Amino acid sequence: MAEQLNDREQYSLDEMMDKLKSQDNPGDQGELVTRSDGSKAYKVRKRKRRTDQTTSKNDSKKQKVQILQVSLLVGSIAIMGVIAGTGILYANSAAFRGGLVEKADSASGGKTSMSQFRMNPVTANAVAVEIDWPKGNPLSNLKLRTITAKISPGSFLGKVFKGEEITAATGELLVSSPLEGEDIRFGEKGDAKKLFQFHRYSVPSLKVFFGDEASNENVLTDTEASFYPGGVKGMGEIRLQKGILKIEGWPDLQLDRSFINVSGSDLDIKSLRFGIPVADNKRVVDRGFIEFSGVIQPATAGVTHVLSVNAEEFEMSELVGSDLGPFFSGKVNTKGLPDMNYLSVSPGSGEAATLQVVATNSLDSQIDLGGFPFLSQLAFVLDEAWYKEPFFMDDVTAVLKRAGDSVELTKINFIQRGRMALRGDIRNGAAGKIVGTLQVGIPEPMIATSPNPRVDIMFGKVSEGYRWIELKIGGTGAVPSDSFQELYDAAGVPASDGVGNEISTDSFESLIETD
Repeated sequence: MAEQLNDREQYSLDEMMDKLKSQDNPGDQGELVTRSDGSKAYKVRKRKRRTDQTTSKNDSKKQKVQILQVSLLVGSIAIMGVIAGTGILYANSAAFRGGLVEKADSASGGKTSMSQFRMNPVTANAVAVEIDWPKGNPLSNLKLRTITAKISPGSFLGKVFKGEEITAATGELLVSSPLEGEDIRFGEKGDAKKLFQFHRYSVPSLKVFFGDEASNENVLTDTEASFYPGGVKGMGEIRLQKGILKIEGWPDLQLDRSFINVSGSDLDIKSLRFGIPVADNKRVVDRGFIEFSGVIQPATAGVTHVLSVNAEEFEMSELVGSDLGPFFSGKVNTKGLPDMNYLSVSPGSGEAATLQVVATNSLDSQIDLGGFPFLSQLAFVLDEAWYKEPFFMDDVTAVLKRAGDSVELTKINFIQRGRMALRGDIRNGAAGKIVGTLQVGIPEPMIATSPNPRVDIMFGKVSEGYRWIELKIGGTGAVPSDSFQELYDAAGVPASDGVGNEISTDSFESLIETD
């Protein structure tokens, strides 16, 4: 019958139910049982779940731990935020600012004032800071503007103000001579390293005034200043770069660089190097410099400070000043022992600083001589144009001593072999006047071959291969004078000789115009 049903396309409902019952496998339905209420059912064996229950339990535990960790983190951040907020509020309070000012007073020995101080977790800022010192201190007053400090979190605790660097955009420092018997500081000295701990203190644009009051006559302008408290061998170090030094009676000097070690109240100047400022119309930078070094005690009243001087390829006309500068030019080096080249400064004495150097021409350079009337006259009588603007390279030495705008050039010894030798002394005086005596030596063959017999009369006997004449120098730097014409007139010979006619002023002027 089953085969007959399979072959048919249409079935009745009863036939379909019978077919389904005949195909059921009771073994798959389980054991037939009777319930307590009399109903019957198959008891089926439970199937194993495909999921790993152990893994699910571990994941659940991990989630709980993560939730706990996140909760703790959020709570910690909240607590830290509250603490930080409280710290920031305290750091910006009047109490914290007052404590910081007290630290500055104790560390510096001065009286500090601060305006518009504010602080956050990264930086501390102030619009202005000013420190005043007593009259026994060489530091008189310091003004700083736009101060920024890169701080560490420990600064909020208030015990030590520390961090990477404190920078002020601009500053002005007044340095004066200390008064004997006056206090060097206000209050008791504190340990600066325990109050402030920064690697660097800097002012990119600092003006340093010298004297009892700020004046543009004695000032170092626009220098970049840095102080490193933990320098070489535990000593502090001051570094200066750039800036123009203006001192009354002295030429302007451009600061190249400076390294100064601080040991207590002493300053060990390792290098204080200056050059000549570059003119606006000058493209080539002058390589010459003058350098000072030595130890000074600026906090000791009534002391004369002496620094060694070293110059290389420095322009001589700048050293000798505006009165003598028109006559001597060229690059010079210092020569001789250190104690022969020095700068002496006596703060508070009223005396100008004194500079003394033994100058010589630098390698492959020459010293030019010009401006004196006798040079054109000498060129005329010797019929040699070289003497109009002579130069010296073979042997050049002179002792230069300068105090403010007063300059002395002594022990001059300039030699250009086969041409000329120059010796003597010259100095400037009041109102630009110049006074001196120069001995001019001309080689014997030049005198002997001169067509003018007066030359042989004017010049003395041979000494060291030269015939010498002594000239008195006078006038001013702008209009100098000398005694050559007077000596020439005194050496006159009878006109009948045909070669002894007096040299007229017109003759010299004609020569200059012709040249």
